[in-house]
Amino acid sequence: MVALDTGFFIAMMRGNSEAIALWRWFKQNRLRPVISAITAGELLYVLYREKKKEEAEGIVERIFRIAEAIPVDIEVAKKGAEIKHSQGMPYVDALIGATALSSDCQKLYTSDRNHMKSLKSYGLEIIIIREEKRP
Repeated sequence: MVALDTGFFIAMMRGNSEAIALWRWFKQNRLRPVISAITAGELLYVLYREKKKEEAEGIVERIFRIAEAIPVDIEVAKKGAEIKHSQGMPYVDALIGATALSSDCQKLYTSDRNHMKSLKSYGLEIIIIREEKRP
């Protein structure tokens, strides 16, 4: 199983070819990547902030057709607290990582070069989506 974080979707919405190709691959192969419910909330916030409130819910609904959204339960919250404490990363990122770990994901796709790499110590392969230069 693989997980996707908020940065993956932001990269995809900004036209990142690597993220778009991976999303298409998931769709074509009918593979359901895992996302945290926290990711859905972060995406909605980003879209609201970018004045795209009208289309925000539709975008998130389309993501849910492909990805499996995992709610934050008490076990994920505990694991997130452990990760936050030991790695010093933001709690939201720790919850996204905890969701991936609790869902037995082997990989996490992200564009976050700073925080998510510390999840490697938990056995999670972190794959960084490269930022593309805009013309």
